[in-house]
Amino acid sequence: MFEFEELPEELTLKIFSYLPQSCLQNCIANVCRKWKRICKDNSLYHHVHFDSTLSLRKVLKIITRYYAIVQKMMISERNDADEILRLVSFCENLRHLILHSCRSSTYTCGRIFSELNAQLISAILEHNNRLEVLEITSSAVQNGSILLSGCNLEKLVIKSDYYYRMIEESKCLLQNKLKILNLQGLIISRETLRRVIIDNQKTLQTIKLDVWQPQLGSYNQIIEAISRCSNLSKLLLRNVAFYFVSDDSFSHLTRFKKLSTIVFSKIEKVTPQAYISLFKQPQSAFLEKVVLNACDGVNGLVVKTIGEYCPALRKFGIHQSKTAELNLVKSDDLLFFVAKCTKLEFLDLCYTHQSIGKAIPKIILLSPHLKKFKFCEYLSDDPEVLLISLFNILERNARNFSINIERNVNSDEYIFGTRIDLPEVYSTRSLVMAQLCQLPEELLLAIFRLVPTSNLVNISLVCKKWKRLATDFTLFHRLIIDVKMKPETVKKLLRKYTNDIQYIEIKNRIDTNELLPHLTKCSYLRSLKLISCQGQVRNISNLNNTVNVQLLRHVLDKCPLIQSLEIRQTAFKNGMRNFCPTPAKFKKLRIKSENNLEVVDRRLEELTDLRDLRLQGVKLYDDRSLIHMCLNNEQTLTVLKLDVWKLPIDEGREDQLMQFIGRCQQLTKLSLQNYSTHGLTDAGFAYLSNLRKLKSLTVTSARKVSARAIMRLFYEPHIHQLEKVNLGRCPELHQLVLKFIADRCPNMRKLYLDQFGLSCPCLGVVDLQYIAAKCPLLEHIELNSMGSAVGDTLPTILRSFPNLRSFKYFVRPLKDYFVEYDPVVRRIKQELPRFYISCSLKYGIVGHKK
Repeated sequence: MFEFEELPEELTLKIFSYLPQSCLQNCIANVCRKWKRICKDNSLYHHVHFDSTLSLRKVLKIITRYYAIVQKMMISERNDADEILRLVSFCENLRHLILHSCRSSTYTCGRIFSELNAQLISAILEHNNRLEVLEITSSAVQNGSILLSGCNLEKLVIKSDYYYRMIEESKCLLQNKLKILNLQGLIISRETLRRVIIDNQKTLQTIKLDVWQPQLGSYNQIIEAISRCSNLSKLLLRNVAFYFVSDDSFSHLTRFKKLSTIVFSKIEKVTPQAYISLFKQPQSAFLEKVVLNACDGVNGLVVKTIGEYCPALRKFGIHQSKTAELNLVKSDDLLFFVAKCTKLEFLDLCYTHQSIGKAIPKIILLSPHLKKFKFCEYLSDDPEVLLISLFNILERNARNFSINIERNVNSDEYIFGTRIDLPEVYSTRSLVMAQLCQLPEELLLAIFRLVPTSNLVNISLVCKKWKRLATDFTLFHRLIIDVKMKPETVKKLLRKYTNDIQYIEIKNRIDTNELLPHLTKCSYLRSLKLISCQGQVRNISNLNNTVNVQLLRHVLDKCPLIQSLEIRQTAFKNGMRNFCPTPAKFKKLRIKSENNLEVVDRRLEELTDLRDLRLQGVKLYDDRSLIHMCLNNEQTLTVLKLDVWKLPIDEGREDQLMQFIGRCQQLTKLSLQNYSTHGLTDAGFAYLSNLRKLKSLTVTSARKVSARAIMRLFYEPHIHQLEKVNLGRCPELHQLVLKFIADRCPNMRKLYLDQFGLSCPCLGVVDLQYIAAKCPLLEHIELNSMGSAVGDTLPTILRSFPNLRSFKYFVRPLKDYFVEYDPVVRRIKQELPRFYISCSLKYGIVGHKK
């Protein structure tokens, strides 16, 4: 069964970004330490949502901590909104503020909850110069009204269930920046509304008005002001304010050239001739949505005109009232309209002529792209009988639609139809695929980025949507070429996404020499990785099937932006000689081999911006290259791992190298293993005390380093920040030294102990329990060759580490696998059921927390 905790942190963080803060703080953060740490990531607090389930204390704590990060804030269904708004003004980077169904906790006029304080909202607009969007929905504001002068709003949305005066009209100044104006359920004068529209006539793109005018009269001046907005694309006018709009003012709407959406509601005085003249304009060909609700001037001729002059229409709705019985749209008019609008996707027909119901099956057949339709009828003699009969007809004839009858708040019955894109009978697999297909495209792309490139070909065969997403160029910034991909597919991808590929990983390929010349075309390549690669397919029977280093050098020369080179378990004939380009600009260089790969290149000494250097299983004939690399990159080097074989072996060369390593002040991870430390003495080991930012230290097989030198290093004050310590096979690592290390490193999270082949006394149970008491944050511990006493009491030792997540126990030399491990495994499974236990001859006993 799939475990959610196994997801990568990037994908987990992406999923958490869709959750409100109440869910993150009350639920997610209490699951485990990993999720609690992820919930504190700054990227989750760019957009915050405070609903009624989140306590006021946590809300104020979040704002106080992340006030400089929050860009979008939504406060919904809270009765203490005033307390939150007092801190919102300190969010200097806030760009989007939403108040939904909010009240104040102030006791006013005998009521526990009252309106929001308008002065707090005005203060936010005054102090937050970057605020671009303000949305207030279903929230009551005090009669003082909101002061809108001096702010830089691009979107203003105010919706109320009752008509309130929420804007201070004398100081409503919004100039040259407003793009979206949405006022619904407000009381505002014609002069104020007209001034706002005229001041922003060059930028307004969307206008939605449902306002009440204090003085009864025509809003013709508002229509004339709206017609000046040259960039307007969406227009919604409805209800009381536009009852008395005349044909003369309605004719001003013919000036629009970019209009794509029109919604008119309850405009009673406009005649059919005015609608026809509006929709006959050439720019009507770009209309995509038209809704005419309770407009008495709309008749069958208007609908035919819309169908003839608006071929790009995708959504159409018409609601007719009882007062328009003489002008009802009939079935012939609607069939003509549907035949002309072939791109129609949504159709809403309410309270039209009773002949429309019988024509709906024909309408569905004439609309190949129709996805949803809605029908309601109450003007016929018996609407319930009509709906039931129509429901039965549609179930027989429109089988690719899901037909339902629903009842709204006003007890009106509707027939809803939705196209079914999936088969009616789902298997378990198809149901899962249906759920995956409904995920947002951003999340699907984030999942596809974690999928190997070889599987994207299979993903593209699922559906059209996945095929479009699987060929997105952002998925091919990182190209993983494994053994499953055919050479023709690899070459095709390299040609198609030449300018997009930034990271290439060649893994387990036997035709590397044939692929390398094709990489030279990737001019934007920044990282190259070769893992377990071989040369040519023709020489597969040859054991010395090696990669041509000259081809690698040619790729590095043709791709000057490469900053990261990683080579693992890949053989080169005669070693890696002269592989660096000129000039070499590597920031990350990793070479790992199991066969002592020879690396000879003087150009390595010219690297000046190296940050990550790892040479493991590498043979060097002269270590001067290492000294020069440490000397030239002492200000940038942060990670250094060395496990090299040097010829000839000179006494004191390790101490000289350590002197230059000690000058790398930015080093955070240091690993010196095996042959790199054979000649290391106390004098060289003392140079490690100069590394002030070190967090991970690995020094193994340092046989000449004394206990006094180790204790002197860990006595330094900056050593308390160490999180990982590995001093394996050091002869002087006895009980006293280890206890001293535990005292000085309270933040240690990983500890590796290896006493194989050492003559010092083995550590006991008391020593390990002392480490557990001094290092409570320890999460991983590895015990190698610790003696039979530790194996017998291993469950007791593991229980003493409160935060332990994984462990490893290994005994060398191992004579009998079952005799050594089987009793220990059985005791761990009985006493520590919270761990997954695996056991093998190679790795010993390995445990991971469930």
